[in-house]
Amino acid sequence: MAIDFVVEPIRWECFPLVATNPLCRAWLIFQSQRGLSRNTLEAYCRGLELFLRFLSNQQLSATAITGVQIGGYLATMRSISGSISNATIQQRITVLRLFYSFLIEEGFCVKNPCFVMAGGHWCAGTADCRGFQVKWTGRRS
Repeated sequence: MAIDFVVEPIRWECFPLVATNPLCRAWLIFQSQRGLSRNTLEAYCRGLELFLRFLSNQQLSATAITGVQIGGYLATMRSISGSISNATIQQRITVLRLFYSFLIEEGFCVKNPCFVMAGGHWCAGTADCRGFQVKWTGRRS
C-alpha cells in the first residue's frame, strides 16, 4: 500500500511578519517539504508570527536574543492572554526551539536561546540539555 506524500502550501498572506522574514520562510518551507500537516504548519506560523511581533515591539533581532528575551516573550504571552494553557505555552516554546535549532544548523546562530544551562554549559539539543518547562498556573476562563 502506497502512502501519498503531500507538501502542504503555506498561507503566507495570513502571516505577514513570517512571510517577510527570510529565515522564517526558509525554516517553514523546510518543514513543509518534510510533509507536515497543514494544521502543524499553521501552528508553527502562528507561533513565529507572535514571536516576531514581540521582537519588533522590543526592537530585537531574531538572531541576537538570549534566554532572557525568551523569558520576556513568555511573560508577554501571559499578560496578553491570562487564559493561555500550559499546552499552548509548551507548543510555542517548541516552535522556537525547533526554529533556533535550524538557525544553528544553518550557521545563523551559535546558541539556542530556548535551552537553559545544563551543568554550567549552554547546550543546543544535546541529550543532557533541558529545554524550558514552564507551568502556567493562571486561571482559565
